[in-house]
Amino acid sequence: MTTPLLSELPYSEDSAALFTPWAERPWAVFLDSGTPQGRQGRYDILAADPYATLTTRGKVTEIRSEGEIRLSPEDPFHLVRAYLGETAQRQGGLPFCGGAIGYFGYDLARRLERCRRWRRTQSAYPTW
Repeated sequence: MTTPLLSELPYSEDSAALFTPWAERPWAVFLDSGTPQGRQGRYDILAADPYATLTTRGKVTEIRSEGEIRLSPEDPFHLVRAYLGETAQRQGGLPFCGGAIGYFGYDLARRLERCRRWRRTQSAYPTW
């Protein structure tokens, strides 16, 4: 199991400014907690350059990892779980450590249950 890279960044009321240098990197993601406007948020998450990406279209998932591309007909949920590996120990007082960032689109429903055929069979957006 690899140790996650943790980097403490200086506090900024506008975390979007911290994200700007990352924005053009592959698969850049900014999850804004809403602080200071909201009271519930505490952590903003900035991530880029993942070690693996999984993109499902139809019945096939494309897996890109370590410079290789593999296609799999396996259940995308099982694939995500397999790529996450063992649960990492919490570090630095954070409430979580590691994980996956992405989304599951409506087209993925076809993998889970029998759906009436839609006119457009696939979205232009990937379904992870």
